[in-house]
Amino acid sequence: MILNLILPLGLFIAFAGAKVFQAKKWWLLIGLLFLVGSYQLVADNFLHPNRALTWDYAYLQSGTDFEHLVLALHSLPQPLQIIGLTDELLYVETEDLDRRFEPFTPGLPVYLNYQHSFQAMLNLLGSDQNNYVHLVYQYFEPGPVIDLLVRKDVIHDLNQSYYPSL
Repeated sequence: MILNLILPLGLFIAFAGAKVFQAKKWWLLIGLLFLVGSYQLVADNFLHPNRALTWDYAYLQSGTDFEHLVLALHSLPQPLQIIGLTDELLYVETEDLDRRFEPFTPGLPVYLNYQHSFQAMLNLLGSDQNNYVHLVYQYFEPGPVIDLLVRKDVIHDLNQSYYPSL
């Protein structure tokens, strides 16, 4: 089916392009290409920045689950620690938060565990691990998960509409 569409479409575009150039109205073609490019720019950056398609940029692949994680982090204005890897998107999204990296700081209200063993994370918390609620987010489909550990005494700050299971 694709082959049946490509040949007629290619012939039509070649014919239309030749007519535009013969009429010395090449600026129409440039204007059309500029409009198509501008629409794609607005669509990617403003209309649906969180879509998850195969060949999109990393931020566009993140999907709604990552958006929920960012909303949760920003609704918890508490000190947090990022454990494991910190890629560029996580670094940017947590830039204005009170965050810490290595070494491990015990007793913080929020921990973000990314591409790091969850069992090793629990071992770091030790006996304090029972005081935390474990939330799991998918970065992108299919992709790594992000563990969010929130201390039980600050979990009420989360918007319950996003987390009906709490």
